[in-house]
Amino acid sequence: MAYLTELKFSGSLGDFTAYKMRGTDKTVVRRKGGASKETIRTSRRFATARLWMTEFGGCSTMGKEVRFMMSPMKALADYNFSGFVNKALKQIQKLDGVSALGRRAIRLSQYPELLQGFSLNKYTTFDSMVRTAVTCTIDRATGSARINIPQLVRDINFFPNSQHPAYSIVVCLGVVPDFTFNSTTGKYAAPKWYDTMQGWNMVETPWYSSLKGSPAQTLDVVLNNTIPPDAGYSLQLTVGVQFGALHDNGMVKQVKRTGAAKILAIAGSESTDKTMPIIKPVSDTEAFLPETFLADNSQKAITAVSSPAPEMPAEPKACQEPPADPWKVTYTYTSMTDRAIDPTDNRRERVFEIGGMGLYHSGWSYGVQ
Repeated sequence: MAYLTELKFSGSLGDFTAYKMRGTDKTVVRRKGGASKETIRTSRRFATARLWMTEFGGCSTMGKEVRFMMSPMKALADYNFSGFVNKALKQIQKLDGVSALGRRAIRLSQYPELLQGFSLNKYTTFDSMVRTAVTCTIDRATGSARINIPQLVRDINFFPNSQHPAYSIVVCLGVVPDFTFNSTTGKYAAPKWYDTMQGWNMVETPWYSSLKGSPAQTLDVVLNNTIPPDAGYSLQLTVGVQFGALHDNGMVKQVKRTGAAKILAIAGSESTDKTMPIIKPVSDTEAFLPETFLADNSQKAITAVSSPAPEMPAEPKACQEPPADPWKVTYTYTSMTDRAIDPTDNRRERVFEIGGMGLYHSGWSYGVQ
């Protein structure tokens, strides 16, 4: 990622675009380039790329619902965490070893542990503020959750990151559906029972003094909507600490971007029949090419051609004995390590005998003067 230092501008300038992004105080710059939209949409060379794009679009669509079910916590985040949520959902999508590429489902209900504990903060996390663990229980049958908040004492197990006089603990519970590929629309979609009315519910503690802390307490949160009819959903529970400022009328109002939050727990389906990845797909053609491409470009049968077995190398010929009276060629070798000890005895000759059939090494001759 490139940043601007001396030159300051925003917007497009030729092939470059400069913009601001939450999480950094610098100006981010990127360069326009790559294939055109029409080429990516229609070219046969991008057939596999379109399948990857379809899957990533499904992760982005489901990531939007994950963020929606923690709406009260967005004001507590200190960076844009959308990409990290999509990355976690992509890992869940890869665990579908049954569906072909471009149609793999995103079943968070089967792998809730991959997103559980996700932090909405990069610099000061919820666990660094609240050092004592916050426990909870989630009941999928009733769509409810109970959160046990420990006693908080400043500088003992509570370390706020701001100088605001008041704080409060907030909890949010929401329904996150699994997303599957819809062959009719060609896009990823949630089940039919899921709509915008399937929202979230939140509870929060009263405002407490940041210097004095707060007593131990229990919060109960219940969904306002009916329980989904199937098991393809997850109950997502998030917890956060928010800070407030005292106004002239005696009311405390929240100060945004000063708290911290995380996904405390996710209750998935109780089914243990998880779809694990397989080693080899059913068909390489079906896994990497769309149906329209296969219909217009059927793969021709490839006939197997048997090749002759390779010839075995000939056995090496037996070495022949050197002639009776070969010529002798010698050279003198002097060791560098023993020269100072005995310069006369460490000299030796390596004798080679040359005959009619080749060169033969006959040995060493020591003590050469």
